[in-house]
Amino acid sequence: SITIVSSLTASVNIAAAQPSVCQGSLSEFTATGVNGGVAATYIWSINGVDIQTGSIAPYITLNNLNNNDTIRCKMISSESCVTQAEVVAAPVVITVNALPDVTVSVVNNTITVPASAAHQWYNCGNNHSITGATNATYTANANGDYKVAVTNVAGCTATSVCLNVNNIG
Repeated sequence: SITIVSSLTASVNIAAAQPSVCQGSLSEFTATGVNGGVAATYIWSINGVDIQTGSIAPYITLNNLNNNDTIRCKMISSESCVTQAEVVAAPVVITVNALPDVTVSVVNNTITVPASAAHQWYNCGNNHSITGATNATYTANANGDYKVAVTNVAGCTATSVCLNVNNIG
């Protein structure tokens, strides 16, 4: 007796945990395969260049992506009766938002950073935020080291280096 088995159609889709991330942030991608079998393998690529091959994990975590990088995943099915063993997911184009400018300047006891959506100044000596210090300019009232966390309209935050103010009193 002959048993006829219907052929299977394999497919794969990928999704980004966040379609928009900040520069330098981790980006997670998950592949969802159909008819991949128990030993499907995945090949991940960025802009057409393979970066991880032969993985049995249907996910990948990437960092240092650039704006408009294109992420793809090829699944190789381990099923014996698939019409096409190698299938490629539609690409995901990731938006990578730039970090805000945290270039600071100091004149006397006034520290300035380029204006952005939000600012918070800190005393580097104790790493505590300075209450009410939420403008692009901060005037120190005591000698010490100060830094600022700046958040842009995309929600990305960067922190300046600590700068010394030592001309008070």
